[in-house]
Amino acid sequence: MKTFIIPALVAACLTACFRDKGNYTYKEVSTVTITNLQESYTRVSMQDTLRIDPGLVSTNPEDTFACLWLRLPAGNLHISESDTLGTDVILDHPVTLRQGAYWLALRVTNLANGMELYQEFQLFVTTRFSVGFYLLKDAGGYSELDLHLPDGDVMPDLLERSLGERVNGAPLTLGVTLGYTYFNPEAMRSERSHVINICTETGEMQILRVEDMAPIYGHDDLFIGNVPDDVPYYLTTSGNGLMYISSEGVSFASVSSSTGTGRIGFPSTITGGYAVNPRSLLVGQTLYFFDDLNGRFITANVNGVLNAYTETNQGGATMPYSPNNITRELLYFGHNFTAQIEHEGYAIFRDATGKRYLYRLLLNNAQFYNPVRDVVEIPSSTRFSQATAFATNELDGRLIYFLHDNKLYLYDVEQKTEELLAPAGIDASAEITYFANRYYINPEDAPANFNYLAIATRDAAGRYKVHLYQTLGGKPLGAPVRVLEGNGVVRKMQYMSNQLSSSYLVNNKINHIPLSM
Repeated sequence: MKTFIIPALVAACLTACFRDKGNYTYKEVSTVTITNLQESYTRVSMQDTLRIDPGLVSTNPEDTFACLWLRLPAGNLHISESDTLGTDVILDHPVTLRQGAYWLALRVTNLANGMELYQEFQLFVTTRFSVGFYLLKDAGGYSELDLHLPDGDVMPDLLERSLGERVNGAPLTLGVTLGYTYFNPEAMRSERSHVINICTETGEMQILRVEDMAPIYGHDDLFIGNVPDDVPYYLTTSGNGLMYISSEGVSFASVSSSTGTGRIGFPSTITGGYAVNPRSLLVGQTLYFFDDLNGRFITANVNGVLNAYTETNQGGATMPYSPNNITRELLYFGHNFTAQIEHEGYAIFRDATGKRYLYRLLLNNAQFYNPVRDVVEIPSSTRFSQATAFATNELDGRLIYFLHDNKLYLYDVEQKTEELLAPAGIDASAEITYFANRYYINPEDAPANFNYLAIATRDAAGRYKVHLYQTLGGKPLGAPVRVLEGNGVVRKMQYMSNQLSSSYLVNNKINHIPLSM
């Protein structure tokens, strides 16, 4: 090891010649804080501007900053790279994105010392079509669609606006498919959107993209291969698939793949064949329907597999009531989720003599044993036995609404009693054209949740009113919360929200929205 020692004389000379002119007064490095950036924002595309003042606060008031606002690719199907939205401290960016959820970020650079700060947040983009009540109406033998927005505005006659004409035929069904993947020939890629599905009594069918009401498929271009000569009954979500139900049977298409086309192949088969009763479609994680050909109940799961119920219950015991070989005519089949764990179904049949029977079914997605728990003849002395329309209260009790002589009644399945309802605000001279329990149950969007009894009427001038009531024990409570008005005759109603996702079940049992007919 070598040691270098500077002689004392030399050291003294060096000390005499050198003066330390350094500044040993230390300054604290300034820091910046973002004080006004929310976790998420919601804006309407082609209408709103995303204006954000991040509220930058520095410990040194003289500091200046460079800002970079970015749209990130993560989690978005249509972005392949980051996109710059702005470079000013205050973001002022017109929203032109398609409906969806986007991740954005703000990067702040302190120009005084080069220190950076980075923060991500979400932007939920909606359109004027994203949230509200869609009403499918009869417009003189044609089908039309009105949208009633949360702010009270109405967007009438959307089909004519979108397609250039109304859809031929009176309304049959209005369905919803969430996260539907389809091929967009204009963009030459697969895209995913929520869609509205419409079927009419003359066999017309249309799938429309919710975000802008653009048509995706009609009946003639929905199929892979030959177009079937069938009558479409209903299209709706089934787990990760689209269910197409028609006079030819039940077909499935996957909607979960990011590269799918959303088109239909062949209908599912079952031993002995089957014929779907169009009044019998209960939709959830499993589809339930009545087979008119063989007089039996059938389920269809998300994999497109059909199963007929057996005569036996769990444990092999034969049940006294058969789910098969039923020769009576089905009038109605409805859900009830009051039990939640295993929901019930109510089927109303009529025999050749005109007598009516109420079948009570316990519906279980995982089992295919006999679901029929009870069969009760409806006394001919009751108005229930002469009802012309039915709707189940799905959430509040084992109750069935029915229409008799243009008056609305409530039938208690447990007590076997009927009661006349007198909803406030209903014009006695107006015709009741539709009634249903409409609800929205989404834990991720709790402030918007509701549970209504909806009653639609038509007056002599051809205008409709849809009265939305809060309920107590299934009965309308006080004045309607809201009244939707327009021209035509309302036949179907559905709520749509951009907050809905394809995982649409709560506790794997109750739909976020009612998907049955």
